[in-house]
Amino acid sequence: MDNILQALKSFGLNEKQARVYMACLELGSATVAELAKKSGVKRTSIYNFMEDLVARGFLSEVSRGEQTMFVAENPQALLKKAQEQLTNTQEALPQLLALFNLAGNKPKVHFYQGIDGLQKIYEATWQSREPIYAFSDYEK
Repeated sequence: MDNILQALKSFGLNEKQARVYMACLELGSATVAELAKKSGVKRTSIYNFMEDLVARGFLSEVSRGEQTMFVAENPQALLKKAQEQLTNTQEALPQLLALFNLAGNKPKVHFYQGIDGLQKIYEATWQSREPIYAFSDYEK
């Protein structure tokens, strides 16, 4: 369950939104009251972000008489969104790199900590096309 929450958070949902989306997936279609009961999120909180979930394509809104029902979109649409984001980022990368290199005369100082930091330094040394003049332990 935590893996699913983390995956949904990577799409920009907070925990409450992710829980409501998962509840709607399980229920198929539901009112806000039913979503609140199933997800454990307060009904008043759900009203605050329901429009956002609909606008971002996670839920659809359907009117049935006087009731408004919400239907979860197919989870495969999330994969399509992720692929579109990756494609957009790949297309923008050359322009972003061009902007990144504009400050060529300024010294570039980076601080890293822990094992992850060491891994990033290792990767940076192999990818760097410029000379690396110093590498040190800040505390020493």
